[in-house]
Amino acid sequence: MNINIKKGLFLGLFLSLLLGLYFAFEVYILNDQSFNFNLSLGNYLNGILLVGITEEIVFRGLILQELNKRLAFWKANIITSLLFLIVHYAIWIYEGVFFDWWSHIYVFLIGFIFGVVYKKTGSFWSVVILHSFHNLFVSMV
Repeated sequence: MNINIKKGLFLGLFLSLLLGLYFAFEVYILNDQSFNFNLSLGNYLNGILLVGITEEIVFRGLILQELNKRLAFWKANIITSLLFLIVHYAIWIYEGVFFDWWSHIYVFLIGFIFGVVYKKTGSFWSVVILHSFHNLFVSMV
């Protein structure tokens, strides 16, 4: 966690800005809608900040690193992404959206991308920031 902190913070914010531009384009231009900025404080703190940190500690900070000691990065990242996907099943079942197959593909790909960002930046903080901003944008859509 103490490796490449400044680089990770910078790249995390830069990638989050690019992600935000993508979401803004999708919401405002493609879907002719607007963001919902009326989120509760609990939604901001829990769903965005805490989830981004805790999921990244578990998936990129622990699982990916341990698997990568035994397997090639790409194999370790695929397994980590599958586990990342499976963790989301409980909430999807609870919300009744488990059979939305696009969500399965999307979460797997996001987990995979987070792994690649972690590998390329060498910083845990880049994926924490990126994950947190991703959750913010998804919550506002």
